[in-house]
Amino acid sequence: MFNLTGRIATYGLSAFALVLSGALTLKTLEARRLESERDILHARLYDESSGYIVRLASCRRDSFVLEQAISDRNERISALEAETIDRLNRSSNELAAIQSENTELRSRLDDLLSQPVIGETSCARVEDVDRRIMEWLAE
Repeated sequence: MFNLTGRIATYGLSAFALVLSGALTLKTLEARRLESERDILHARLYDESSGYIVRLASCRRDSFVLEQAISDRNERISALEAETIDRLNRSSNELAAIQSENTELRSRLDDLLSQPVIGETSCARVEDVDRRIMEWLAE
């Protein structure tokens, strides 16, 4: 059949070696590109000042601090709410007591004012009003 000897065989083997050399060169270039990309990605992940891992740790730490601050704020708000409710209840009770006392005093004053003033002279009438006021205050 066909014998690979001589010039044709040499040319064929040379061409095969060139193709193989070209393929090897392409694979080498591809490997270098991939190594370069790997180094870039490694730096993005592990760089001590701006790597993703450092940034993630910083974000987690900041998140924890913020969550703690929010929790503290919520506790203070709850305490203020309880204090406000307590003050409102005390104020409401004090207002009710004052209104009750005011109603009672108005009623007593109306009773005092509804009584006719007794006395023949101005001095006697003033003494009558004075006596009633003193009795009213003593009650």
